[in-house]
Amino acid sequence: MKKAIFAVFVALSILGTTTAAQARTYTIRAAPNPTMRVMIGEASDINRFTANGDFVVENTKGKRFFELTPEDTVKVRYRDGKYLIWFRDEYRTSKTPVRITPTMHKDVVEVKTYENRPVWNSELNDNIFFGTIEVVYSEQSAQLLLVNDVGIERYIRGIAEAGNENDPDYLQALLTAARTYAWFNISYPTKHAGEPYILNATDGDQVYRGAGFTLRAPNIVAAQKATARQVITYEGEVIIAPYFSRSDGRTRSWSEVWYGDYPWAVSVEDPCCTAETLSGHGVGLSATGAVYFAAEGMLWQDILKYYYTGVEIESGY
Repeated sequence: MKKAIFAVFVALSILGTTTAAQARTYTIRAAPNPTMRVMIGEASDINRFTANGDFVVENTKGKRFFELTPEDTVKVRYRDGKYLIWFRDEYRTSKTPVRITPTMHKDVVEVKTYENRPVWNSELNDNIFFGTIEVVYSEQSAQLLLVNDVGIERYIRGIAEAGNENDPDYLQALLTAARTYAWFNISYPTKHAGEPYILNATDGDQVYRGAGFTLRAPNIVAAQKATARQVITYEGEVIIAPYFSRSDGRTRSWSEVWYGDYPWAVSVEDPCCTAETLSGHGVGLSATGAVYFAAEGMLWQDILKYYYTGVEIESGY
């Protein structure tokens, strides 16, 4: 993929409500393991963390406060411009955000004070995450936030926008679109400019539920592994790759919904949805249509090339 500096018009919100676009110049900074910073929700007044393995507590300057074991719980709160961290009767303070990270890459952080229960099973709570959990105060929104710092491929495994039972080619198409959207936003982090995160974990960006979803969705993991590092490009550049639930018989071109135009985002027929109503913005991949094409035997690469005109699938990082 090209790494040159180039000007692009970036809509600040693609999957949610669209605001005015901004014209800026960016450079793609390739990295062997790109990292997503996803805001999973507001923090509590007092936040409690543990892990299923040894873990460390430090700040964003690299100062280490505690090295703890799976039986331990550390607490973090924010007051008067400072972070207070305590374990049992030992207290530390920090002027910069606090990070909780498992020592081993395979282990997870549990946020004991965070709840995200699926509507279909209130006994589940998606409060465990690979990577790092950061407690950070946002000056822009005046909120204390929980941000998950996680490698992009593990992030993709935690995106809960399709069920585990779906056709493999549909899952591979959807996850490749999701990875492309995530990678674009990592490369051009303008959507939530000024905030300490790149995307949030809601349907306004991408529905992300972390390690809990990963562990109960082996077919999602298989689809992620089968498409690892693959992103959608047009003339060598990564595209934005919006996707939505269902069309009314045709997808929309970019210019029908948002400012500007892209040659890969043109209207195409969506034959299985002719009797349906539009659900979502209508640009890019139609999830209902992709499910239909996968059931008809279309490969995941061809599904993507149908909904995104003139594109290629290639390794992005």
